[in-house]
Amino acid sequence: MNVSLLRDVHHVPGVRGWVRKQVLRSVARCVEWTTKLPGRGLNVSRVNDWLHVGGAVPPSRYAELKARGITHVIDLRAERVDDAKALAALGIELLNLPVTDRYPPTVEQLMQGVEWALPRLAKGGHLYAHCEHGVGRGPLMGLAVMVARGWEATGAYREVRQARWQCTLNDRQLGGLADFVSAWSARSPGQAA
Repeated sequence: MNVSLLRDVHHVPGVRGWVRKQVLRSVARCVEWTTKLPGRGLNVSRVNDWLHVGGAVPPSRYAELKARGITHVIDLRAERVDDAKALAALGIELLNLPVTDRYPPTVEQLMQGVEWALPRLAKGGHLYAHCEHGVGRGPLMGLAVMVARGWEATGAYREVRQARWQCTLNDRQLGGLADFVSAWSARSPGQAA
């Protein structure tokens, strides 16, 4: 998988190299700030019938996740973690895969998340993959699950970006997605999902 194909999804015209990184970094900071404005709705975006991506949800609003039909949550924050007991009380199962902000999950973490999500989705579950702001780590996990369910990575990224304009993977995260796609494609057909 070529990272440049993924970059085309959030192309910054006429900007390359170090300047491109600074532009994307500035955009990401502004986007992160907008996700924390008071009086906003839930920081959750519906990508399709079975996938939502976004940012942190306070425990006082977990019932809103349940109301959206979400049955499973993958939390990719290293800085804090969702309250597993409060979610379980609502019938929502949690997987925490701690990843440092602005970095991609490792291929192993993406595989673990995908292997955890696929059987639950096959039984009719609805997944919410999130990080703190819903800009990189959470959407990246959602993309990995989409790829594992048969989506082509660029098409999946476009779909997530259409549902969540804030999703802006940085170059490290684009590389992490490309590495996952290669690893997923290299799996033998008989390997467990």
